This record gives sequence, structure tokens and C-alpha cells, in this order.
Amino acid sequence: MNLQLNGKRALITGGSRGIGKAIAYSLASEGAKVAICSRNEKDIATVANTLSKATSSTVYGVKADMGDLNSIEELFSKTRTNLGGIDILVNNAARVSVGTTPDSLLEVTDELLRYDFETKMLGYVRAAREAAHEMIQNRWGRIINISGMAGSAISAGMRNIALVSLTKSLSEELGPYGITTNAILPGFVATEDRKVRLEFLSAKTGIAPEILESETANSTSLKRIVTSKEIASVVAYLCSPLAQSITGEALSVGGGGNRTIPY
Repeated sequence: MNLQLNGKRALITGGSRGIGKAIAYSLASEGAKVAICSRNEKDIATVANTLSKATSSTVYGVKADMGDLNSIEELFSKTRTNLGGIDILVNNAARVSVGTTPDSLLEVTDELLRYDFETKMLGYVRAAREAAHEMIQNRWGRIINISGMAGSAISAGMRNIALVSLTKSLSEELGPYGITTNAILPGFVATEDRKVRLEFLSAKTGIAPEILESETANSTSLKRIVTSKEIASVVAYLCSPLAQSITGEALSVGGGGNRTIPY
């Protein structure tokens, strides 16, 4: 299937590893010109170069902190200069929801709450606002918000719920201009930091990492852990002109880990 993304210009925040990196690869493989950002300048430059060679497409790396307004404005300025504009925004920059930081009521800190608000909630709003002006003028655009299934953790749950609400609000406001906005809700994903996350959870629960991994896999309908590549494939389709009728949705991409029935 031709996703008709050749020549489209995409910005993926948090694109140096994991889901963001996989999305960048997927879009670049479809012929899109891509910009990715990270707080680590060396890492993002290396990843951009690797992706560019692997896909034979333009991949540009920018150092940026999505919790800082000035840094976000500079990111968009540099991206427009290097890509000529922005057709697609994938909001992905944030800490991993579960398995890295204590996030229960008695453990969560004000610092974590502020960080999540600044980076994932306010950061996503700022990025969408920056991208929307140009998309409205062009009467076409795609905004994808990477959220998550974590709902019981204090800070992670609050930010994920807020992002689903944001996604619906943006879809209503921007839809008349040909701009679609959707949220992706990954579960536990097989990324580079999987081992670290399992070890963190193991220390917290007293359950061996390999048992935790097996239990996580068996909790899904597919009986396995979803890969970042699989999530990226869904995102690539939603970014395509072919997905023009899908907007305001929150799509779970966790292998059937979410057992609720939306209605």
C-alpha cells in the first residue's frame, strides 16, 4: 500500500530512541522528510544520520527540550528552515510511564508532577499550537499524540487522560481545516529500555524480571509484547492522506492489553 507520504514533512519529538525513533524510520521509509529532536545533541545527531542512511531520506536532528517554551520555538524555527515546513507533528517526548519512577500517591513527588505537566501536557499543547498555524494555512495536517494506557499511576495517569482530552479538543477545532488529530495509547513496549524497566519493577515487587515479562505478555490478547515498529506502522497510517476520516480517536496499540469495551 502506498501511504502517499512521499515529500510530506514530519516532526517527531523524542525521536532518538524507542517509539519515536521507530516512527521516524517508518515515515522516512515512506518518503517523508523528517526532523527528530532530543535533549541530547550528540545522540540525536547520530540517530538522524543512521536513519537517513537506512531510509535514503532526509532526517534532520535537533537538540530541544520540550519542557521549555523557548526551546520549542527554536525547534520549530530550525525544522521549518531545514524541511521547508511541517505537515505532520508527532508529539512523543516524555518519560516512560511505568517502570522507571515511583508514581504512587505516597511516592510521587511535586517535581515529577511538574515535569510531566511541563513536558508531556504543556509541551504537547505548545507543539500543537506551533504546528497548527501553518497547517491551517495549508488546510492539511496531521497531529499524533503518543499517550499511554497507564491510568492507575498518579502522574502518568493524569497526563495520559489529559492528552486524550486534548486530542479530542484539537480534532474539533482543527478538523474544518483538513487537520486530523489522534492519540496512540501504547502498553508495555519492547524498546531499548525494557530491561531497565523490568529490573525497576522487579526491585519494587520482588518478582523476577523474566516472570514479570512473561506475565505482561500473557496479559495481552496476543500473548506477547508489542514492538515499537508495530506502533510506528499504525502512526504512519494515521499520518497518511488515506486516514483522512479518522480524527479525535484514542487508539490502543497494546496487543489487546486493554480489555475495556468503548461505546
